[in-house]
Amino acid sequence: MRENALLFTPDNFVLSLPLIITTALYAFFKFIPLPVGVPLLIAGGVFLQARAKLRKRQDLQSNEMDESVLKELSADDDKKKAKQTAAALKRERKAADKLRRRITSDKASAETGDIVETKEDEEEDVERVLKKQGRRK
Repeated sequence: MRENALLFTPDNFVLSLPLIITTALYAFFKFIPLPVGVPLLIAGGVFLQARAKLRKRQDLQSNEMDESVLKELSADDDKKKAKQTAAALKRERKAADKLRRRITSDKASAETGDIVETKEDEEEDVERVLKKQGRRK
C-alpha cells in the first residue's frame, strides 16, 4: 500500500469489514427479491465449495506426482547403492571363502604331515634348480 494513505490502511480495512458485509447484504436483499436472492446465494456457496474441493484434489494429485518423480529419481540412487553393497558383499564372501580354504588346507596338511607349497616356494625351488644346472654346465 502507499505510505501516505491516511484513511485506507490494512488495519482500518479489517475493522470496517463487518460494516461492509452488513451493508452489502442489506443492499442485495433490498434490491433483489428474496425468492431470487436466496437461490443465488446458495448457488454461489455451492460453486465456491466445489471450487475449493477441486483445488484441494489438484493439490493432492500434484503432491502425489511430485512424490512419484522423487521416487523415480531416488530409484537411480538406490540402484547404485544396491550395486555397491552387492559388490562389497561379494568381495567379503570371496575373502571369507579364500580364508576358509586356506584354513582347511592348513589343517589337512597338519593332520597328514604334508608340506603344502605355495607359488613362492615353487619359484624358489625352480631358481635353485636352475642355479645348480648352471653351475654344472
